Amino acid sequence: MIGHLRTLGVYGAGEAPRLDGELAAYAARWTASHRAACLANERGELTPQIYERNLSCLARARVSLETVLDVLAHVPGERLSNTVVAPRGLPDAEHCLRETQAQQIARLRMLARAADPTVAGAAAAMVGQARALGYAPLVARAYLVQGFDLVVRGLPAQALPALEQAATSAIDGGDERVFVEAYAREVFGIATMGEQELPPGAGAVLGAAPYVEHIARRLGPAGSFERALLYNNLGVSRLSAGDAPAARAWFTRALDEPRSRDGDVELVSAVGNLATMS
Repeated sequence: MIGHLRTLGVYGAGEAPRLDGELAAYAARWTASHRAACLANERGELTPQIYERNLSCLARARVSLETVLDVLAHVPGERLSNTVVAPRGLPDAEHCLRETQAQQIARLRMLARAADPTVAGAAAAMVGQARALGYAPLVARAYLVQGFDLVVRGLPAQALPALEQAATSAIDGGDERVFVEAYAREVFGIATMGEQELPPGAGAVLGAAPYVEHIARRLGPAGSFERALLYNNLGVSRLSAGDAPAARAWFTRALDEPRSRDGDVELVSAVGNLATMS
């Protein structure tokens, strides 16, 4: 390819090093994504279906790269100015890895809800992978599933740092739904901890509730689950503080959300919480 471009005059010779560098960098990212997927599969972190989808995504990216290389190796001089932008249209190979990790996180979330003992190790590995990739929304979701798993297993003190990381990473990544959910689970963790276990910043976390509620309301219909979870957990927090009227108000608001009325498994607790106050 480089040799052919250098035969296409001054313009072709000038573009050749740039194109070579861009395509080499793309090939390196593709290789890294492929290797990460294969290693995750070898460690048993991916289901066969997720692994196959990842390989299919990477195969499409590789075909695109090979096509661009072939075009650049044969392009006539009169079409060079239109062709040199082709590498910019290549599919993001790292998207395949992000998509694979997102699917795996969704799977771990379901397993965490069932208190599956394999989640702890897999969630820790997923946090490491997401951080290595450096994609904030994915980092937030990985920390969220790790914190969720710890809460389900009755380890709120260990869950709080992970949930705090999930909340801040979600803000950095612009994912308000994950932010609200992470905060709601953090509130629940604090409410279920003994006074001696509470971290120094617990009061500040609870003090942010009015601001988080504004964000939760702004989510609209798509945020019904996160909003209901927030309202229920704020109710649990007020109940643990001995403020029954405020707790009842929060539980009622949780039950007014469509996801609660639809019988979402995790939100059923709001019904029981309100019933205990009757």
